[in-house]
Amino acid sequence: MPATVTWQGVLGGAGQPPTWENPLCWDVGHVPNVDDTVFINGGQICPPIVNANHTIRDLFMMPNCGGIWGPGDLTVSNDFQWHDGSLNGTGRMTLLGTATISLLAGQAPSEKHLNRNLDNAGTFSWLDGNIIMSGVTIKNMSGATFYMNSADGTLSPDVGTERFRNEGTVTKSNGTTTVDCLFDNYGTVNGTNGILRLQNDGQYAGVFSTASGAVILFAGTGLTVHTAYTGTFFEGQGWERMTSGEKLTIPPGNRVINHGNFEMRSTRCVMEGSVTGLFWNQQPGLFLWTGGTIQNCTVTNGATMRVDDPNDSYTRQMKDSLLNNGRDATFEWTNGDFSLFATPGSATRRCDIDNLGTFEAKADNTMFANDPAQCAFVNGILISANVQGLFKKTGSAGGATTIQALFDNSGIIDRMGFAVNFIGGLARHPGDVLR
Repeated sequence: MPATVTWQGVLGGAGQPPTWENPLCWDVGHVPNVDDTVFINGGQICPPIVNANHTIRDLFMMPNCGGIWGPGDLTVSNDFQWHDGSLNGTGRMTLLGTATISLLAGQAPSEKHLNRNLDNAGTFSWLDGNIIMSGVTIKNMSGATFYMNSADGTLSPDVGTERFRNEGTVTKSNGTTTVDCLFDNYGTVNGTNGILRLQNDGQYAGVFSTASGAVILFAGTGLTVHTAYTGTFFEGQGWERMTSGEKLTIPPGNRVINHGNFEMRSTRCVMEGSVTGLFWNQQPGLFLWTGGTIQNCTVTNGATMRVDDPNDSYTRQMKDSLLNNGRDATFEWTNGDFSLFATPGSATRRCDIDNLGTFEAKADNTMFANDPAQCAFVNGILISANVQGLFKKTGSAGGATTIQALFDNSGIIDRMGFAVNFIGGLARHPGDVLR
């Protein structure tokens, strides 16, 4: 019959080993079985050492308990309440039901130490405090949910190899949660409210989704690399945002799709793509380019890319890349300079903007180009669909937009009474329109 079993530590003399497998260490005189509820209370002389593999129904780790140790695997099929203590040893902890990290009434804040691998196959709720990992991996398995709801909580690495691998669903709400360990997403990350900060390297082929008011930050330093493969989607009414010196790398042959709100907001941010490794801004996506360097981006029908930096606080650069502003797509140049940069002396490296949609220059700023022979704005035409790219100048009276790249025009230029300075030259082709 199901029983409630409580750990009592060493009994029967100092010679008795404090192992999970020792029946004398349990108050009922037998080792917990698959139907039992286990309590590890505080104040025990020795914590249990798990040497073999065991499955139990419920596990409660209470305040001031010493945790769990040993090489054996421990599976909890129903309810795991982690109020205090550490999970240690070379064995694996597997959770099949519900798991909660929380503080009891009157319990002082505590850090949870995770020193054994943990697989979540159920529902895990991280409600309070910090988690410190040491040389281990948390795997949120397919079909499982991991709630990161600890306000101002941090998931911290100890030696640098620690990893959170999501194959299910991670949901963030309530305050700011910081993930300092490696983070891989092959499932779905939902930001319902609050901020989720991903501050270390990661590999992605899953969905990042934010509700209105929520933010997922791809943060870090100049050494932090977020690698995104085909299958990576940014979506929702909130924001997915790069804010520090991190790099988003899209390897060749992969396409990352944004149909949410994605922002680069730092001079030191880098979006590193290639001719076949593309950031694809898709309806109804908004790509807000506030700062940083981009390589190879496509804006598709119904989507919008915007440069908006009213104080010109950040530097923006396109480097050795192609930006496609597709048919029925919109590029809004609202505020701030940006530059096109092609590696000098390389005939194969260009930096171009191809426009078949609407490119609106609201800004009285400059599009710089390091070499007009290798940098161009191509305002194109698609004869088969009777489509011409539209470049239009709007803004304030007396303002002017300056373009240092070659402007190659087969489409429509509508200056609407404002000034456009084509410093890099204006090449016109039959059928184009200039007004």
